Amino acid sequence: MPFTLIEKEPLTPDTTRFRFRVNRPWFDGDLEKTMDGIIAQGAWSVDIKYHMVQTYRTYTPVVLSVSETVGEETESREGFVDFVIKRYPRGSLSRFLHDTRVGDQVEMRGPILTWPYHSAKYKHLYMIAGGT
Repeated sequence: MPFTLIEKEPLTPDTTRFRFRVNRPWFDGDLEKTMDGIIAQGAWSVDIKYHMVQTYRTYTPVVLSVSETVGEETESREGFVDFVIKRYPRGSLSRFLHDTRVGDQVEMRGPILTWPYHSAKYKHLYMIAGGT
């Protein structure tokens, strides 16, 4: 499904925050519950596709904000999703994303549950972040 880039904010010389518009259709049924369930269970991600070379990479959003109200015109819940992505000199997808412009559309699929989290199950939680 294509998502429109609505904002790009450089954070460092090689790292940018990308904000994509979310128009999440309102479903009465299992699909809506499944999507909400995946997001509520823990760390989740989406696959972002580079259509020119038919490849994708998995990225974890840093922010997801979706309205609980369904828009009358779009019949969807509107919001945004943010990703913070570092540009790597030989990274095909990171270069593709850094070259996109506000208004461009990018293919994504998900949400994908990457690590289930259960409250109070672990005494300590250590996380390491890095590229692919």
